[in-house]
Amino acid sequence: MMSKVKDWVGTAAKNKWTEQETKAEGENTILITKETFDKYREVQYGGAYNMMFEWAEACDAAGMTTRSYWSIIKNYGELEKHYGEYNPNE
Repeated sequence: MMSKVKDWVGTAAKNKWTEQETKAEGENTILITKETFDKYREVQYGGAYNMMFEWAEACDAAGMTTRSYWSIIKNYGELEKHYGEYNPNE
């Protein structure tokens, strides 16, 4: 699954899609945009939640779906390589 993440992330960024599940790629495909990843990182760096143990609250605070949240956790390294380090001033 990790090799497909690059394709999904790259396609989302290149086409400026919003986060979505797309039937064209299959029902288990989820696209994580830079905006979505930055929302996750904003909550993460805010330090109010333990991102693993208080995941439901952190997910709500970031305003994302459960699937997006866990997809980011599972593929964090690949997403960070693609989108770069977090800059809260952007």
